[in-house]
Amino acid sequence: MASTETLPIEAIYNIADLVIEEAFDENIFAKTQLALAQTNHHFYDIVNPRLRAASYCWAAREGRIDILKKAHENGANLGGTGTMRPEERATPLHYAIKHGNRDIVEYLAEIVVDPHVPTRGVCDCWSGTEPVRPYALHMAIRHSGFEGAEKILVQKLGAYWTFQGTSALDHFDPHDVNDREIIDLLVELPGSRHAADALRYALKWNEPELVNRLLERSDMDASVPDSDGQTPLFWAIQYKRVDIIKLLLQRQEVNPGTPDRNGFTPLQVAVGVRSLPLVELLLQFEEVNARRTDEGNSGALHIAAARGELQIMNLLLEQNGLDVASPDSTGNTPLH
Repeated sequence: MASTETLPIEAIYNIADLVIEEAFDENIFAKTQLALAQTNHHFYDIVNPRLRAASYCWAAREGRIDILKKAHENGANLGGTGTMRPEERATPLHYAIKHGNRDIVEYLAEIVVDPHVPTRGVCDCWSGTEPVRPYALHMAIRHSGFEGAEKILVQKLGAYWTFQGTSALDHFDPHDVNDREIIDLLVELPGSRHAADALRYALKWNEPELVNRLLERSDMDASVPDSDGQTPLFWAIQYKRVDIIKLLLQRQEVNPGTPDRNGFTPLQVAVGVRSLPLVELLLQFEEVNARRTDEGNSGALHIAAARGELQIMNLLLEQNGLDVASPDSTGNTPLH
């Protein structure tokens, strides 16, 4: 009979998955499977970590804090992912939140596990769409088995993101009195990225007091972009917050000529929202280049022409070097 060492690694992983699935279908520990694994060092070295990770998830789901404490004392990583079913992969923190085991959530927070670990298959919020790998804070907000899970994660672990690129603030309404406490906890988290994201949130909801509070923070860096490469200045222009725009433009770190990931500039946004005063304001800065185009080779003049904004077009044409016959990527010029 061929040795296990000769098996392809994919085959060994498939065996491990079957072992895990059988071991936990009836909530029993995998003693027989472990015994099998131990008969071959190569097989054991591959399967054992997966079995252990699965057992930690099982303990978190079943409320067995004693197992988790013992594992941690023996040097186990309780922040990693394990699988309870072939379609699932999550951390003990996710399972403890989902199944209402507050004591385990508090213990995992005490030993400072990472709350920003992506998972799969533990909720169906995005079924039928592109796969989203939620973090523990999403589970706390949408699927917790007890109240206050999100506060534990934010206060003790500094949790902020619900999945990659999306902050927990997006789940809360500042006009809802029930959301105010968690919002305050989130916007007070230290760090320039958190501060800049909170500023975008305050601009979106037109919360002037929160905006001013955030701008006064020592760790505020208003040049920090979001996942699209847009700084808070883009958002302020989008919402036509002239007072905030002027405050941002006074800050040393803010460059009004910096484009986003697609080459789109604050000037193009100002033209897009049809604001002549904002276009006039931005053109006062030498960093702003009215000739600059985005990835589609479209510039501020193309946008103004497409929207029929004659006053903005005339203002832009006063800038040196603008070419009214310059085509964008589709072949259209401002004259079209």
